[in-house]
Amino acid sequence: MPLPACVDGVFLPKPVEEMLADKEVNKVPFIIGINNHEFGWSVQMLFNITGISEGMTREAATLALRDLPIMPPNPKAIPFILDEYLGDIDDPLEIRDRFLDLCGDTMFAIPALRIAKGHRGTICSYYS
Repeated sequence: MPLPACVDGVFLPKPVEEMLADKEVNKVPFIIGINNHEFGWSVQMLFNITGISEGMTREAATLALRDLPIMPPNPKAIPFILDEYLGDIDDPLEIRDRFLDLCGDTMFAIPALRIAKGHRGTICSYYS
Protein backbone atom coordinates (compact mmCIF):
# COMPACT_ATOMS: atom_id res chain seq x y z
CA MET A 1 0.00 0.00 0.00
CA PRO A 2 2.49 2.64 -1.05
CA LEU A 3 1.56 6.22 -0.37
CA PRO A 4 2.33 8.12 -3.56
CA ALA A 5 3.90 11.54 -3.20
CA CYS A 6 2.65 14.51 -5.15
CA VAL A 7 5.47 16.36 -6.89
CA ASP A 8 4.09 19.88 -6.70
CA GLY A 9 7.20 21.86 -7.66
CA VAL A 10 7.34 23.60 -4.26
CA PHE A 11 7.42 21.20 -1.31
CA LEU A 12 8.56 18.37 -3.58
CA PRO A 13 10.25 19.98 -6.57
CA LYS A 14 10.96 16.56 -8.13
CA PRO A 15 10.46 12.87 -7.29
CA VAL A 16 11.78 11.84 -3.88
CA GLU A 17 14.14 9.24 -5.36
CA GLU A 18 15.83 11.92 -7.48
CA MET A 19 16.06 14.33 -4.55
CA LEU A 20 17.72 11.67 -2.38
CA ALA A 21 20.13 10.66 -5.15
CA ASP A 22 21.12 14.32 -5.61
CA LYS A 23 21.35 14.88 -1.81
CA GLU A 24 18.71 17.61 -2.03
CA VAL A 25 17.20 17.14 1.42
CA ASN A 26 15.76 19.47 4.04
CA LYS A 27 18.40 20.62 6.49
CA VAL A 28 16.47 19.68 9.62
CA PRO A 29 17.06 16.81 12.07
CA PHE A 30 14.63 13.93 11.82
CA ILE A 31 14.05 10.44 13.16
CA ILE A 32 13.83 7.33 10.99
CA GLY A 33 12.68 4.11 12.57
CA ILE A 34 10.02 1.52 13.18
CA ASN A 35 8.62 -0.52 16.04
CA ASN A 36 8.22 -4.27 16.25
CA HIS A 37 5.11 -5.59 14.54
CA GLU A 38 4.27 -2.37 12.75
CA PHE A 39 2.14 -4.24 10.27
CA GLY A 40 0.59 -7.10 12.23
CA TRP A 41 -2.36 -5.20 13.65
CA SER A 42 -3.71 -4.17 10.26
CA VAL A 43 -2.84 -6.91 7.79
CA GLN A 44 -6.10 -8.79 8.22
CA MET A 45 -8.24 -5.69 7.77
CA LEU A 46 -6.27 -4.00 4.99
CA PHE A 47 -5.82 -7.00 2.75
CA ASN A 48 -8.77 -9.17 3.78
CA ILE A 49 -6.58 -12.00 5.05
CA THR A 50 -8.70 -14.05 7.41
CA GLY A 51 -8.03 -16.94 9.72
CA ILE A 52 -4.44 -16.15 10.63
CA SER A 53 -5.07 -15.84 14.37
CA GLU A 54 -4.63 -19.62 14.56
CA GLY A 55 -1.48 -19.51 12.42
CA MET A 56 -0.63 -20.07 8.76
CA THR A 57 0.79 -22.73 6.53
CA ARG A 58 3.56 -22.01 4.05
CA GLU A 59 1.01 -22.44 1.27
CA ALA A 60 -1.34 -19.88 2.86
CA ALA A 61 1.57 -17.43 3.18
CA THR A 62 2.45 -17.96 -0.49
CA LEU A 63 -1.13 -17.30 -1.60
CA ALA A 64 -1.42 -14.24 0.64
CA LEU A 65 1.83 -12.75 -0.70
CA ARG A 66 0.74 -13.18 -4.30
CA ASP A 67 -2.27 -10.96 -3.63
CA LEU A 68 -0.56 -8.25 -1.57
CA PRO A 69 0.04 -4.98 -3.46
CA ILE A 70 3.15 -4.29 -1.37
CA MET A 71 5.10 -7.23 -2.77
CA PRO A 72 7.50 -7.12 -5.71
CA PRO A 73 5.77 -7.43 -9.08
CA ASN A 74 7.59 -10.67 -9.94
CA PRO A 75 5.72 -13.63 -8.40
CA LYS A 76 8.75 -15.84 -9.10
CA ALA A 77 10.51 -14.00 -6.24
CA ILE A 78 7.98 -15.14 -3.63
CA PRO A 79 9.48 -18.62 -2.96
CA PHE A 80 12.91 -17.04 -2.39
CA ILE A 81 11.46 -14.38 -0.11
CA LEU A 82 9.57 -17.00 1.90
CA ASP A 83 12.65 -19.21 2.17
CA GLU A 84 14.54 -16.26 3.64
CA TYR A 85 11.86 -15.42 6.20
CA LEU A 86 10.47 -18.87 7.02
CA GLY A 87 13.47 -21.13 6.64
CA ASP A 88 12.45 -24.71 7.39
CA ILE A 89 9.94 -24.04 10.18
CA ASP A 90 6.55 -25.74 10.15
CA ASP A 91 4.89 -24.27 13.27
CA PRO A 92 1.76 -22.39 12.05
CA LEU A 93 2.09 -19.63 14.67
CA GLU A 94 5.75 -19.06 13.86
CA ILE A 95 4.96 -18.98 10.13
CA ARG A 96 2.25 -16.38 10.80
CA ASP A 97 4.59 -14.26 12.92
CA ARG A 98 7.34 -14.35 10.32
CA PHE A 99 4.81 -13.59 7.57
CA LEU A 100 3.78 -10.49 9.51
CA ASP A 101 7.46 -9.58 9.96
CA LEU A 102 7.91 -9.87 6.20
CA CYS A 103 4.92 -7.60 5.59
CA GLY A 104 6.18 -5.08 8.15
CA ASP A 105 9.68 -5.08 6.67
CA THR A 106 8.27 -4.55 3.18
CA MET A 107 5.92 -1.79 4.26
CA PHE A 108 8.06 0.08 6.81
CA ALA A 109 11.63 -1.14 7.38
CA ILE A 110 12.84 -1.21 3.77
CA PRO A 111 11.48 2.28 2.94
CA ALA A 112 12.98 3.64 6.20
CA LEU A 113 16.37 2.20 5.29
CA ARG A 114 16.14 3.67 1.78
CA ILE A 115 15.43 7.12 3.22
CA ALA A 116 18.28 6.80 5.73
CA LYS A 117 20.65 5.73 2.95
CA GLY A 118 19.55 8.70 0.85
CA HIS A 119 20.40 11.08 3.69
CA ARG A 120 23.79 9.51 4.35
CA GLY A 121 26.54 11.96 3.58
CA THR A 122 24.36 15.05 3.92
CA ILE A 123 24.91 17.69 6.56
CA CYS A 124 21.56 17.16 8.24
CA SER A 125 21.19 15.05 11.39
CA TYR A 126 19.16 11.89 11.37
CA TYR A 127 18.58 9.32 14.04
CA SER A 128 17.72 5.69 13.41
